[in-house]
Order: sequence, then C-alpha cells, then structure tokens
Amino acid sequence: MPRKGENIYRRKDGRWEGRVRIEKKKYVSVYAHSYGEVRRKVAEIRATTVFNAADVTFDAASRAWLKHSETRVKPSSLSNYTYLLNKHILPYFKDIKLSDLSRHDLHNFIDMKLTNGRLKRIGGISKKYLRDRVSIVKSVAAYAEQEFEIQNRIRYAETVKVEKAKINVPDKVEKQTLYKYLNGNKGGTYVHIGTPKTASSARIIPIAPKLMKLLQSCFGKNELFILSGTNDPIEPARLRNEFLHILKSCGLPHMKFHTLRHIFASSCIRQGFDVAAVSEMLGHSNKSMTLDRYTHSSMETKQKYMRSFRL
Repeated sequence: MPRKGENIYRRKDGRWEGRVRIEKKKYVSVYAHSYGEVRRKVAEIRATTVFNAADVTFDAASRAWLKHSETRVKPSSLSNYTYLLNKHILPYFKDIKLSDLSRHDLHNFIDMKLTNGRLKRIGGISKKYLRDRVSIVKSVAAYAEQEFEIQNRIRYAETVKVEKAKINVPDKVEKQTLYKYLNGNKGGTYVHIGTPKTASSARIIPIAPKLMKLLQSCFGKNELFILSGTNDPIEPARLRNEFLHILKSCGLPHMKFHTLRHIFASSCIRQGFDVAAVSEMLGHSNKSMTLDRYTHSSMETKQKYMRSFRL
C-alpha cells in the first residue's frame, strides 16, 4: 500500500502512477500495473536526480501540493485551495524559500491578515477565515517536508484560536413568518455534481409530511431537479439570493442559508428527538458533536425543572 507522502496512487483505469520531481518546478510521471513496480521506477529516477532542496520556494512547493491534491480532494475543495493560495497566501509567501520559512513569518502573516487582510475592503478578516488560510500554509510546509525533505519549522507553530461561535436561531415568530411565506409561494459559476466529501455525508434522511406536501407541489418529471424544474441544478448563488429576498420580504433579520440547518437541529432537540438519530441525520461523526452544539437548556426549561423539583 502507498505510504503518506510517496506521491504514488492508483488511477481510475486501474494502473498505478508515481510522480517524481526532477527539477525545481518539473515533474515526471511513471506508470505500472502494480504498486511495487511503480515504486521501483520512482526509486531509480530519484537515485539519478540531483536537486538542491534549499532552493525550493513556497510558490513551487504550493504548485506541487495542488497537483498532488488533484486526485485526493473534491473539485470544489481544489478550487477553493487554488483561490486562497493565489489571492491570500502567495502574495505574502511566494518568494520565501521553504528552508527559510519560520514561525516568525507565519505569525507576521497572521497579524497582517487580522489587521488588513481583506481584498476589497479596509480591515482584517475574521479568525475563522484566517484559520483556513493558515491551514493551507502548514499543509504546503508538511508536503514539502515529505516530498523535498525540507525541515518543517512551522509544524508546531501556534495558529489562530477561534472562539466557539454562538448559533443564532430565529425565534418562534420569525420561524412562523418564514414558513408562511414559503408555504404561500409556489414555484456565472460552475456547478459540480459528485459524491459527498465524507462517508457520513452520504445518508438517507426521512422527510417530514408537511415538507413532503410542499415538495410534491414542485414535482415534475422524475429526471428533473425539484428546485430548478429543469435538467440542470439551481446555482448556489441564486439560491442564496432568493433566500435573502425571502427574509427581506418577511421583515426578518439577515441570516445565512446554513442557519436553516441549525433551526432544524435545535427544533429536533427541543422536541425530544433521540440524539443519536439527530446526529445521523445531520451527518455528524459522533453524538458528542451534536450534544455540544445543540443541547443548551433554555430558561423556560430550567424553570420547568425547578417547579417539579422535590427534596
């Protein structure tokens, strides 16, 4: 079986492929019908290749890391990595040699992004967004350590600590207003349709009878998508914009579309649903994640318990 960092993997056609760096920014690929044969070919090329790892820049390492990630992550994730590298990370780290990359460089990058890291507006980006960018920087450094045998000096560097965000769930009146609107109204990006990122994301979820009635009113031919009514799915940006329009029409405060997931989860817990069932429907890896995020007693619940308390 391939080891982590070997740059050897099995292709969809059944063959094995190994990628070997022969120059600063140049790679060659070798192919075979077995892992052992590819590994032998890779070893032969590396034995005859002279390469000065001290000259590898962050730019070259990041491009190699992206190429390495092509067969390991979803297209949406790869697109996000490429965007963050080009827009946020490479302008700062591009010409820094990996052998010189230090914790001081990483901490300066963090400070800069927190104070003046926005691309189109003045000010810094949030700690949550910054954590994603720092994670990519550390991933590139870890990859370079395995691929180029360059010491990773930022492996244990302190990163961005993000406080647990409070989940703002609409109150009862706001939820009723939103439901009445949805119940009374009928009917520039690349959309990639593929499998979910994780095994737990591929799951079957029962549909509530009330929601089924709404969906049935949208049903057309079996091969059509429900939301668009065509053979093509609705664009995510269009869905978000339509959701914001609905909120504005109802006089509701701004919220993210993802908040609907929190509304569903919080309502399930409040109504006494089994935590294990809720966790599986949400696609959480374990019940503790669901408990930690959604099982916070309200003041009304605490008062109810205290009224029934007996010594």
